Amino acid sequence: MPSVFLEQGHSEPRLRESQGKRPEPSSRRSEREFRRRLKEIEELEETIATKEEELEALRRLISKEDFYATTPNPHAYYSQFAHLQREIEHLYARLERLEDAQQRAVASSKAG
Repeated sequence: MPSVFLEQGHSEPRLRESQGKRPEPSSRRSEREFRRRLKEIEELEETIATKEEELEALRRLISKEDFYATTPNPHAYYSQFAHLQREIEHLYARLERLEDAQQRAVASSKAG
């Protein structure tokens, strides 16, 4: 229900929208953060899938019997393999933190 107020400098009363129609700034901010995290989670899942495909392709290449005989610099491939493994671990850690934050946000919205 709108409330009536007298704004400074105005002689006519004005209607103020009820507080229930617009979310408070903190809940709008929470909603934006929730959507941002959700988008980042989706992007991370796609990135992880791509990196895991790259890792598997390298694994197949390194596992070939003639890998050392046909590869001029095999250590570069092992280095790339290790780098991808570390990168995937970091991506999973970031994904886990974001999912935890999402779960906490959902739980607090249900409690509040």
